[in-house]
Amino acid sequence: MGRVVPRWRAARQTGVCQTRGALGIARSAGIRPPRRASLHFFLSLAVTLGASALAFAEDAPQPTQGQTPAKSQPRQPAGMVRYAKPILHNGKIVLWHGAWRDGARGAAAHGQPLSNGQAGAKAGGLTILVDSADPNALRAANELAGVLGGDDGEAKPILGRTSRAALAKAVGADSVDFALAPLDGLIDATQSGADWRRRAPYVARLYNEEIELIAPRELGDIRQLAGRKVNVDAADSATANTAGIIFSRLKVAANWTNYPLKDALQQLAQGQIDAIVTVGGRSSDELSAFGGDGRFHIVSIPFTPSLSAYYAPSQLTAADQPKLIGPDEKVDTLSVPIALVAIDGATPGRVQRLAPPAGRFFANFDHLLDGSKDARWREVNLAATIGQLPRFGAAQAWLDQNKGEASADLEAFRAMAQAASASSDGPSGADSDRLYQSLMRLSGVGR
Repeated sequence: MGRVVPRWRAARQTGVCQTRGALGIARSAGIRPPRRASLHFFLSLAVTLGASALAFAEDAPQPTQGQTPAKSQPRQPAGMVRYAKPILHNGKIVLWHGAWRDGARGAAAHGQPLSNGQAGAKAGGLTILVDSADPNALRAANELAGVLGGDDGEAKPILGRTSRAALAKAVGADSVDFALAPLDGLIDATQSGADWRRRAPYVARLYNEEIELIAPRELGDIRQLAGRKVNVDAADSATANTAGIIFSRLKVAANWTNYPLKDALQQLAQGQIDAIVTVGGRSSDELSAFGGDGRFHIVSIPFTPSLSAYYAPSQLTAADQPKLIGPDEKVDTLSVPIALVAIDGATPGRVQRLAPPAGRFFANFDHLLDGSKDARWREVNLAATIGQLPRFGAAQAWLDQNKGEASADLEAFRAMAQAASASSDGPSGADSDRLYQSLMRLSGVGR
């Protein structure tokens, strides 16, 4: 029978052991304590190391009956890499860091063309941030994931927020790779953010999403909502950002509410709020099921010069919202362009990680054009530019290498579109007809 050690003595012996172990680890980690350091310093360090060891032990797989317990190894967190030696940071021992921090300056970091087949997924796969209030963006992200991830990688959507403020936070976090972001919040001239624009370059301008304003039928003009309650989803959502820009440019001072769409529709039906703003709501099952009693409709949002820098004119019909728009009714509204953004895409280590999937996006874009995918992918012009924002350098290099010959028809169409867009009142009906006919000739249908 072993010798019984009094509890107080065992505790003291353990403390000494931990202190000596802490001293050895501190020296191996390059930590140089004061020459006359107190026992308290080493005890504190030992407690920190002991807590880390306990966490690693809990994560380690336990041996089954009959197996010899193996040496415990810490489980590597998804997307993280272990430092060569422990680092003391803010009084804590740090063992892991983001995988992209080990990236060397690759070819794409210097603007050289992307390699279409190059793998680039870290442990845990690529992530695409989408706004949780936008069901259309979620579908697009799921379809986009198959292209970005490639055969050897994995990509998945992450639900969150894509307002300007939310994306600014994502830039500093080591958890999101790309985002589907509305452009209005990124190019809003009233917001400062030269550094933001540099650190979140766009890969491509994608499709447009319609903005829908739902209200009782007695409210027929957006200006009637001054002083009334208008729901815009969460305060940090992309929808709230869009509503804020539109209402401020139209000089309509509304009172915002922040219910999720399902709750907001109930509030609207009960008369507790006066209107709802949605972006991408056409893909929402909850909105499609709303309005069967005929009391509500889609309110027109005018396309004015003050909004032309952020939005494009659009039109909704009964085919879009049959319960909110009459059979022969057409409602003028706005649409907001959506962009694929590379989060922190100006950092060399991040560029090395994000360049390969961006290259796959361009090289395999045709996979998004089949009949099983969202028809809006057919609206995308991969070469379209966004004047107020920088493009991801590796994406621009890919486009430069793969651009074709200039088309006279395309240049004529572009000039006509720019002239119509620059007019004081926006495109007229005649402008729309000419643009449509030019587009048909360009595509070969009208020849």
